[in-house]
Amino acid sequence: MASVCKLRKIKYVVFQPGPFETGENLEVQSILADEFIVWPSSKNYFLNPANRLFDKICNLSYFDSIRFLLSPNPQAIKKYDLVFFLTWLGHNSQKNKINQQLRDTLKYLSINTDLQVFLKMHPSTFEDQEKEYLFEYKDFEFIDKSIQSGVVINESRLILNFGSTVSFDSDFLNVKTGIINFDKDIPDKHQFFDLDHVMNLRKLDDLLYFIEDFNPQPTKIEKEIEIDNNIISYIESLM
Repeated sequence: MASVCKLRKIKYVVFQPGPFETGENLEVQSILADEFIVWPSSKNYFLNPANRLFDKICNLSYFDSIRFLLSPNPQAIKKYDLVFFLTWLGHNSQKNKINQQLRDTLKYLSINTDLQVFLKMHPSTFEDQEKEYLFEYKDFEFIDKSIQSGVVINESRLILNFGSTVSFDSDFLNVKTGIINFDKDIPDKHQFFDLDHVMNLRKLDDLLYFIEDFNPQPTKIEKEIEIDNNIISYIESLM
């Protein structure tokens, strides 16, 4: 799409989709666009010459992601004890390892807690993978994958995932979130673990501490959801 836009002289703007970390350099550097709108928290990433974009024409600008304009809702009914946001397993995913960690986690929770656990698939989950999930975890209740994550998070007491941008949404909505990281593939210095409401779960026994003793204080307050006029004005100026 970027190449077609450049060929037809159409402005092409890319928004940062998620946090950057070591190992993603080539994918990030290969972005083709007139403008790449980046989270302010990623500024140091791009100050490193090793992470400079290959596209010399692409301009970098820094704005908070529109997804962070979600608003905590203290009046939301917490109808989900714990929601496990399942990973979209692409062709290069470590499917067997992730599925084993999922099985181990669900078994641990069923033995050691009385929480009702809900599962939510990624909206882009392939049909064959969806069938596998529904069959293997038929004893668990699945939340419709078309329901927006923000709605589910606002109605949840606890969130688990394998390292997803859902963690940023949960933090903004003051919902404590555990990232399953038993293989320690996600480094301790990752942006995820700078978030107040997010805990790095390195082993199964960390789950009980997360559930019972990890109690971050609310850091966001209820506010009206407003579109950031600064970013809109900036995009309009590019046209």
